[in-house]
Amino acid sequence: MYTSGAYAEHARRVLRDDADGVPRNTLLAYERKGAEFQEFCVQIHGDLTVTEEKVFSFLYYQCYRKTRRGTKRPTGKHFDKDDYMKVMGQVNDELNVKPVGYDVVNQYLCSILKIWKEQVDMSANNLSKDQIKASRVLKLLNTVRSRKKNGKETFCRKNIV
Repeated sequence: MYTSGAYAEHARRVLRDDADGVPRNTLLAYERKGAEFQEFCVQIHGDLTVTEEKVFSFLYYQCYRKTRRGTKRPTGKHFDKDDYMKVMGQVNDELNVKPVGYDVVNQYLCSILKIWKEQVDMSANNLSKDQIKASRVLKLLNTVRSRKKNGKETFCRKNIV
């Protein structure tokens, strides 16, 4: 990226300066989540182009997969195709009872949008941001955001009664 043209060196400097302002842990989280999405794209869809369908199905999987805090994945492995197929084959009643929170899903989305932006900059993707974040993606994010609030309200009502 930014390897040719009259202002290529200037653009690379801006990228370096921009990266210097982002906390190291944020960069690592985005890198890992982006790598997981790219593995998903290759294993499930066969190509790396960011589309709304890929974004929705990947985020849906992240929202409803079984999560275990503190467990490490095998080195070099980010995406588990078997787990994806299991989650996507479940009916609503069987879905994870302890889902991830909005912040985690939003971080996945941000890392995906970063990949999409790089594809747009390289003329490898002509979809707009609105096409990537279409209605069903936004509704999924709203569902994740509201289920945490609803859980707290339910808990409070149970304790009051």
